[in-house]
Amino acid sequence: MNHNEADRNEVKALKEQIYRLQMQLELQNERYSRQSREGILKVAPIDLYEGEQQDFIITILEQVRKNQADDSRCAEILDSILSQNKKVGIGDTIVEELQRIVKHGDLSKDSDKAALNKIGFRYVTSKKHPKLEFMSRYKFPIAGTISDHYRGSQNCYSNISKALAVCIRI
Repeated sequence: MNHNEADRNEVKALKEQIYRLQMQLELQNERYSRQSREGILKVAPIDLYEGEQQDFIITILEQVRKNQADDSRCAEILDSILSQNKKVGIGDTIVEELQRIVKHGDLSKDSDKAALNKIGFRYVTSKKHPKLEFMSRYKFPIAGTISDHYRGSQNCYSNISKALAVCIRI
């Protein structure tokens, strides 16, 4: 085999390698484009407020990331996902405002009822115990006696924290 024939074979092999790499790149770009349009996870549109499911997933991933070694593949994947997906933050706003309102201890005041309405809660009176209703779906009882308003409000907040995705901690 002469020198020119060896060069031609090397050029042919390199062209084939370039072609394979181009095909791999096209497939990867197509996959990435599909994921960008559809997202990594498919979910039904059941958000009670804008970004609820996204914030729920990101909150969990942030907590998992804290427990990973910085030089691990898991950390690299989580960092990639978290850098491309930001929280909407409405859930955090709901939690902060609910904490502020609950600190007062008396949720039956008109000003507190109005503030609760703004974040998706409704104060509902009943014969036994008043309740906080979230997004017309989830009900949380509140202490009905005057002496127990503060502790009852704190307990109600604790129950809400455990029940709703806005406060998820793993």
